[in-house]
Amino acid sequence: MTTFRLRSMTSNEQQFLNNLQTIHFSMPQMLATLERGDVSFDFVLSTALSHRQPQARYCAWIISHYLPKNKTAIDAHIDTIIAFLPQTVHTGHTREILRWLVIYLPENATREGELFDFCVNLLRSMTIPIGVKTHALTISEIIAKRYPDLLPEYKELLSDILPFSERSIVHKIKRIVRGL
Repeated sequence: MTTFRLRSMTSNEQQFLNNLQTIHFSMPQMLATLERGDVSFDFVLSTALSHRQPQARYCAWIISHYLPKNKTAIDAHIDTIIAFLPQTVHTGHTREILRWLVIYLPENATREGELFDFCVNLLRSMTIPIGVKTHALTISEIIAKRYPDLLPEYKELLSDILPFSERSIVHKIKRIVRGL
């Protein structure tokens, strides 16, 4: 499991956090800062996996934009990311971290069982926003397909939550069940 060390921030890192605190910060500018290497990916990730709000949510959002071109950037941190998910308190933060795992979920994650349970609990909840549930549904489908022993139980779970799901989720559940 990756641990992030406490150290003093560089001036670029401090400026990055200061920019996150401004109203209507520029996503392209923040993303360019990361892509140029002015701040390290580990710094942005350690902020995203913290309870420092709103910076954690915003950094998670920046990583969501960074990952499509750099999917394996989170590879070494997958277990840390999965372990952090249950600690999130803001659904926007949860949604962005789940989005990372939709973009890239390597097959070597040792905590896939925990992630599957986390996603299933989100799907069963009546208070979780649709965006979070959509990502949870996608991730749980990926994991269920990797482990065929889970498929009967997963199909049953989807059938159980179907009558209580929002319309957009119902369509996705029906598509998944047909595909399994």
